[in-house]
Amino acid sequence: MLRAYAWWLRRRRPYVLDITQAIRRVERLLVCLPPDVPETDAALAVVPHIVACLDARATTIIAREEAQAACEQLSLPVRVVTLHPEDRRWSGLPAPRLVDRVKADGVIDAAIDLTPRLHLLTAALCVQTGALMRIGVRDHRSDAFFNLQLAVPPDDPASLTDRPFYPRLLRTIQGLVGR
Repeated sequence: MLRAYAWWLRRRRPYVLDITQAIRRVERLLVCLPPDVPETDAALAVVPHIVACLDARATTIIAREEAQAACEQLSLPVRVVTLHPEDRRWSGLPAPRLVDRVKADGVIDAAIDLTPRLHLLTAALCVQTGALMRIGVRDHRSDAFFNLQLAVPPDDPASLTDRPFYPRLLRTIQGLVGR
């Protein structure tokens, strides 16, 4: 299913991202926490830094129900959208109801997928929200989903699941912004 969705996305008209303008215009940020990976706490630790770095005025976090309390304890105002079983179609794609809940407060300017391996639900959600700047991990199918990708060495699978992945992602974003 992932391959078919990526093929369909590639057939759409490509959009060239002006990175300097996109970074300056982030008002609404979407952050997707790992939906199936039990490392939500490690991903959540970098969220306040990413929000501050991008100077986002409103942040929506996609998280499992178990992570809602931890998300709400962040030192910044966030809106938490929790994932429910009915938010995922049989194909693994986000249900329209989930996309509507995410976009309820307005247009999403930037989306960051903190999932260390390409995950169809969160990657497709980043696209379906209409965010112009979409950041995620590089994978052989990620070009269809993300226009800014963090490359992880293929010979180092531990770098995807170990905690250094998240600080590295944060340093990359800080480097882009110049902070």
